[in-house]
Amino acid sequence: MTDIPHFGLPFRIEYGRAVVNEQDTTDDVLACVLAILLCPTGYRAELPEFGIDDQTFHENGPDEESIALSIARWEPRADTLITGERDRVDELVYYVAVRLGTRSAD
Repeated sequence: MTDIPHFGLPFRIEYGRAVVNEQDTTDDVLACVLAILLCPTGYRAELPEFGIDDQTFHENGPDEESIALSIARWEPRADTLITGERDRVDELVYYVAVRLGTRSAD
């Protein structure tokens, strides 16, 4: 049982109940960062600035700084380290890793 539940992301049902995370836990912060990363800017009509810009056709791979700034703007509890590298076999594939730590919102 949680005191202040937030739906987990991705939303799912286990044992007949929605999975929830306790507010301000690492799982809660992780779910919030995941929501930012999965939401393209302009997708949410009620908050069009939310999310990250589409990184698909960036010429030199995804803009890691832009991603980090979006996460910092929308989720101040997250402390992220973003790294990227091209695939060794297919130069058109670019991997981005987002490592997450948490800090207090103060």
